[in-house]
Amino acid sequence: MSKNCILIPVHWAKINWFISFLQSIQLKRAGLGMPDFDIVLAASNRDEAMKLGHLPLEYTKRLRIRAFCVDEMLAVDFGSDALNDYYRHNRNQSIVTIKKIAGMKWALQAGYETILSIDSDVLAWSDLDGLFPCAKHNYDKNIYYARRAHVGVCARINADCFTSFKPDDIGSLMAATDDGQLYSWFFDAPCYRAADLQAFFDYMASYHGSLAKWMTRFTSFSFEHLYFQFFRTLYQSSRLVEIPVEEIQVHLEAISAPELAQIGRKYDYRPVWIAAERAMSMPEVTRTIPGLHLLLHFDRFY
Repeated sequence: MSKNCILIPVHWAKINWFISFLQSIQLKRAGLGMPDFDIVLAASNRDEAMKLGHLPLEYTKRLRIRAFCVDEMLAVDFGSDALNDYYRHNRNQSIVTIKKIAGMKWALQAGYETILSIDSDVLAWSDLDGLFPCAKHNYDKNIYYARRAHVGVCARINADCFTSFKPDDIGSLMAATDDGQLYSWFFDAPCYRAADLQAFFDYMASYHGSLAKWMTRFTSFSFEHLYFQFFRTLYQSSRLVEIPVEEIQVHLEAISAPELAQIGRKYDYRPVWIAAERAMSMPEVTRTIPGLHLLLHFDRFY
């Protein structure tokens, strides 16, 4: 077992996305050995977990792939029928965030020290040997880059996430985000170090009575990595840094290759991913950007 893992919440109806990710890794790693990470799959239920246990040998002999059953974990490890009901019925469109939090908890219990939590609509851009060194280097800068909320839903997402924090912390969060206007979702692949993640979980469990009670508050506006970023700005000396709007003309998930290259030069920070459509539209520029390892959102075009 590696000390690093890529955590992916899977949904069988869209399993072709995950298979495409595996195929892209296989292509980029032709002739290479096992990478320095495991892949952990958050399966929706026992049926999905069993299917994932029978992936073709062509993938499993070259990659360490582990799957766990989310609904069983919620019942056993979280010990909450209320949370399991909330999850099974996808109350308030919360299922993806619940799966990611459960997955991070599972990864901690399994002994992983660094976790990258991504969706399945991702492709490998490199052989991924440098993925975790780059992600850890970025993480240790203690900076989350953001831009001003360009649509109302971004500010609403921030506001929804604030409600999970202690009242005494809200003022500091408002100051850190310029009254809730700085939005940092998916600028870089969400990365978590185990000790910091455990401290974050301890905070939420202490304030809400348990992690399960906190998770039954989730809505479609609950973004797990924003929670973690906000916790780190409060208690772990991290900060949000605004990238001026004139430097980024779109939201952070759709930064173009030239914009990403400029950010790297100016701020000495290089995200490990770029939107697939942006990479494909200017491949000659994308290839010159150091530190890129993943293409996100290959299922959508901007």
